[in-house]
Amino acid sequence: KNNYGLEEGEMKVVGVPRHERRWIERILQESKNDVPESWARFIFLISRPANSDFFSKEEKRQALEDIRKLAFEELQCKIVIKVHPTERVPKNSNAALFDEILGAQAYGKEWIYSSMHSCALGTRSMFAVAFHSGVAVDMLAIGVPVIERLNLGSMSELSGDTRALTKRYRNRGLVLSAENYDELKRHALMILNDKDALMQRLRP
Repeated sequence: KNNYGLEEGEMKVVGVPRHERRWIERILQESKNDVPESWARFIFLISRPANSDFFSKEEKRQALEDIRKLAFEELQCKIVIKVHPTERVPKNSNAALFDEILGAQAYGKEWIYSSMHSCALGTRSMFAVAFHSGVAVDMLAIGVPVIERLNLGSMSELSGDTRALTKRYRNRGLVLSAENYDELKRHALMILNDKDALMQRLRP
């Protein structure tokens, strides 16, 4: 309003166009399916590269170990990974980390990468886990809860602005925050126990 000298009557709040139901339905119809039909139970992992100020390689390693333990040992389910556009898996070290933690020999059996649209993956998943991603807001639009597995306790040296940006989804109550395995497991079981009630709480 201030930047362009607009009056109140010259502006209209229209929401998020990609969250329109007709658009989501079109995405779901046209998105190719590269997840095995037999995978009825999987966690949708929304990844990001381990090269940011708030997400080191060691922090990503621990987060992946927690997710592996939850999926393979606790819930006996699969993991489907949507990599960040800048990760370029499997062309760099990100692939090595996934292979190391999740098991290269288990690829295609217990976990896979997917190029499907996030909304298509979300609708088929049990729930989503993100390290920190705006895709969490898209998941809310289609009724899929997101657990943000991110240790904010390791950010004491970051600037106030960076910390505020990193906490924005948590502070708005759009994600379930998990800083360790126990919190990750607790949120996962809560989702599986009563997903509908939880979505009522998460949706703005």
